[in-house]
Amino acid sequence: MQPSERQVEKVTLQLRQMIMSGEFAPGARIAEIPLAQRLGVSRTPVRLALGLLEQESLVVSSPRRGFVVREITISEIVDAFDVRGALEALACQRALEHGLDGATRAALMDCVAEGDRLLAKGHFDEADASSGRA
Repeated sequence: MQPSERQVEKVTLQLRQMIMSGEFAPGARIAEIPLAQRLGVSRTPVRLALGLLEQESLVVSSPRRGFVVREITISEIVDAFDVRGALEALACQRALEHGLDGATRAALMDCVAEGDRLLAKGHFDEADASSGRA
């Protein structure tokens, strides 16, 4: 019996969150059976989710080891920041060309205030980061 798309999507989201939160560290092997038991699903949606995450380059398939959380290099992080910078510049250009509505302007001002608060604090707390605040 094939799992539903919704079930595969749910497992994919859960597994992605586990990887992004560090619950599965870079280089860690992801065992399908224990993970399926933990999530209360069969192996099939776990296997399909791992395949989707492999397409996203979050995991790699390793011969005789199954799936392993992919390690990200400093170069890839730098490249990601370069892309982000380019996208932010484009977003600013579009905002200047088309203007901002009140809600968007207020949200951006909140971000600026949060940035000012972070700079005034002078350091970064991991505990604050997990709650979205630093």
